[in-house]
Amino acid sequence: MTKVTYLFGAGASANALPVVKNLPKRITELATEIGNKELSSGPFTLIPDGETKRTYQENLLKDLLWLADSSKGTTVDDFAKRLESNKEDLKRLKISLSMFFIFEQARISIDMRYDEFINSTLNKNLLEFPENIKILTWNYDYQFEKAFSKYCGSHNLIEIHKKLNVVSKSLQNKPGEGFAIFKLNGTTAFAGRDSSEHIESNTNITIDLYINDDAIHNLVNYYAHIINPENKCSPYLSFSWEKDESMVDKSTSCTRDTDTLVVIGYTFPDSNREVDRKIIGAMKNLRKVYFQDPDAENIRTRFQAVRNNMLPKDLVAYPEVGSFLLPDEL
Repeated sequence: MTKVTYLFGAGASANALPVVKNLPKRITELATEIGNKELSSGPFTLIPDGETKRTYQENLLKDLLWLADSSKGTTVDDFAKRLESNKEDLKRLKISLSMFFIFEQARISIDMRYDEFINSTLNKNLLEFPENIKILTWNYDYQFEKAFSKYCGSHNLIEIHKKLNVVSKSLQNKPGEGFAIFKLNGTTAFAGRDSSEHIESNTNITIDLYINDDAIHNLVNYYAHIINPENKCSPYLSFSWEKDESMVDKSTSCTRDTDTLVVIGYTFPDSNREVDRKIIGAMKNLRKVYFQDPDAENIRTRFQAVRNNMLPKDLVAYPEVGSFLLPDEL
């Protein structure tokens, strides 16, 4: 049985979420929506410090604008690297970025390519994916999980992670046999007092949360809960320069028998090169690599900086991006 590994980058979710260069603009748009809403000046009853809803609204607005302004002309990753020695601001960045992704994914439809991929590969009677497929992703989002929710009948992100065998940076979980998803940069979620427990923005991740007073209220309420020091919340979102050899080892061990690699919407940025080389370099049986992206030819060239011992005929550019590639090897 041919072992197929998918490698997802931001382009794999581009029909729903912004790629890196568009993040500052979209974050600013969200901040504007938050700033335009008038929340009650009354206190949050679940927050013990007695601060008003408007206070948290203004603080979230400031955090989002700070993130957007600081990321212009660079990337969020580069901005985060500059904060490496400033743990307080780095956590502020991670919380702000998580708030953005949580809200965006709650209020918009998924990238339907995930649904098409699941529909084409899932054994719906057993609710199982082929055991010869693995997924590596550098994305923080839960587009795959959100698409899968309608098939598994659960809307709780924690339960869905278990069903999908999700292995994530910063989580002390171990991959099982067969299909698995490896989130190399962590995921958009938070750890609470119990480090093994997720805290999610919404237990029903398929809800259509449009921008209105209730939606803003829910987001601000969640933000207030996260930054409350008594809750001891910490983001699961991470960056490639934050070393986690355990995550790299898990990913390498479970994908080393890969025969075919399908790269979707990923450009092999320099910041990820060390990890990419370790994981892809360990794929001892790798025979074919597909690059699915409008700029597939250039990405194929960049790949050779990660692994340069493959013949050109085995590196296939695939510029059609209407649906995720299902290679003949499957």
